[in-house]
Amino acid sequence: TFDPLQSRNAHLNVAKLGVVSDKYKVNFYGPETSSVLHRNGTDRLWVQWRLTSERVQQRLQGKHSHNDVLDALPNVMPLVRFNGDGKPVTSDLAEATARQRICIEIPSDINLIEQKAPALAKAWRDATRWAFSESLKAGFFVAEFCRSIRGKQGPGAYLLQKGTVEEFVAEI
Repeated sequence: TFDPLQSRNAHLNVAKLGVVSDKYKVNFYGPETSSVLHRNGTDRLWVQWRLTSERVQQRLQGKHSHNDVLDALPNVMPLVRFNGDGKPVTSDLAEATARQRICIEIPSDINLIEQKAPALAKAWRDATRWAFSESLKAGFFVAEFCRSIRGKQGPGAYLLQKGTVEEFVAEI
């Protein structure tokens, strides 16, 4: 599991190691807020790491290029995206889930946002919690993560695809 708002963890787990996810756990460790790591909820993506899949093997051998993800993201409807002020904006769920692929954008450093603007961090948690919960319920799964969206380095984006993990990541 990992916190889906932690961009570095998403990059490591999804982009580098090739995990996928079709399960989102709200407050996985409970609503405890005394820890600095838990003051904005303990939501987690429950991941699958299919070690014998071609997807994982290519990534572990450094043979996977993220160009396909970079090419796809500008054409994919974001269920959550940044507005001009760095706040999350949600899209229409029915319109988004009628598509084959959607994305969920996240800040590049949620920890910094939690320190400087706790209300903004909470808004990101609420928006992404809604987006992951509803899209996974609608038959999507987390297929990719990229730290570069719209042709520039910065915030990250999860690419979600309609279908099943089993169809997407076949074991060798």
